[in-house]
Amino acid sequence: MPDGRIYLTREGDWVSLRTCDTIYMRKTNKTYWVNIDDNRQNPSIAFLPGPDRPEEISSYGTTFRDPNTAAIRLLGGQPTSPGTYMPMNELATCDAKPQGPTHFAGGLGSRKLETFIPSPTGQGGSWTLDPNFLGNQMQDNRTMHYTIILPTRQILIINGGNYDFYGPILYPVLLTPVFSNGSLTGYQQRRMSEGVEPRLYHNNAVLLPDGRVWVSGGNSTRATVHLASDLDARRTSSSQPLPDLSLVDLDMYFFRDGPMAKGEKGMLTTPTEDWVAEIYSPPYLFIDGKKRAKILGLQPTGNLNYEYQKEIAGKTYYLIHSGDSFNVRLADLPDNCSTTPALVLIKLPSATHGWQNGEQFFNLQFQDGGGTIRFTAPTVRDAICLPPST
Repeated sequence: MPDGRIYLTREGDWVSLRTCDTIYMRKTNKTYWVNIDDNRQNPSIAFLPGPDRPEEISSYGTTFRDPNTAAIRLLGGQPTSPGTYMPMNELATCDAKPQGPTHFAGGLGSRKLETFIPSPTGQGGSWTLDPNFLGNQMQDNRTMHYTIILPTRQILIINGGNYDFYGPILYPVLLTPVFSNGSLTGYQQRRMSEGVEPRLYHNNAVLLPDGRVWVSGGNSTRATVHLASDLDARRTSSSQPLPDLSLVDLDMYFFRDGPMAKGEKGMLTTPTEDWVAEIYSPPYLFIDGKKRAKILGLQPTGNLNYEYQKEIAGKTYYLIHSGDSFNVRLADLPDNCSTTPALVLIKLPSATHGWQNGEQFFNLQFQDGGGTIRFTAPTVRDAICLPPST
């Protein structure tokens, strides 16, 4: 949070024993505030209860800080166990007491959106629930997906599936904020171009520095790896041995109703492990060139004690520490721009399991000098989670 506190939404669950009635699932709707004092040598940590969430569980959902409000949002996920056994007769119930489990049924995703609005002070706040935010059809259920905060204040929902390990959803959804009198009133949803590969469990999606979105990974089970007879020969005392990719069978696909197929019949399009990466280009990369200003260069307004500019693969990248000021020279400035210009920083995330760890959106104040803009990066106290200048 901006004041330095940490808020634990406590979404998620796990199943200790895989049973058809999911009675061993740990269900909770509790949330917590975490306060850490400023004593860096011996900090004290205090946990205090926050307001209850409207839903008990949200396994394999995703969470993001809304760049347009102070809200924290939980999107999608599974309301049931991700590993439920079912009898072969899919119409049977647990009360029928089948002879034994025969295959996994998987966990159907949800279409819900839970929103938390924190109070300005104290440990309070309130939750709301939209049970059908993503749509009214079963195909709108989504789990194991990511939400990417874009520089345009839009949200990109990408990857995932209707169930945990099968039923991939190939199309991203773009959420465009709608404002009235300066306040957010909701999001307009639009389906984007479909991807090629199924992105299920262990998939990944991150925003690249050039504005595109990297998409990779996804597995329905584990690929077949043949034993290596020369493993000891490849192992050294100083490093981990490199994988021998010739031993990995990447042509193994989900099929029939095997021990991990979870009831999916005849699915021949989902590889057990997906090693093919894709890059998605959001719509803002295709705005007419006359409406986009080209960056000619970035110069610090004072002396820096670090290298702030570097060429990597033919592109120029800049390192900006908090509290430092820069001048940005622009070319091809638009005439009679119909939108209000904005300058933002997005902290690149470390992503895992459908969660963008540390993804933050910062709106920067800047001065327009007619072809040159000047801005100062926020300090740690102004916007938490930025790296300090020292």
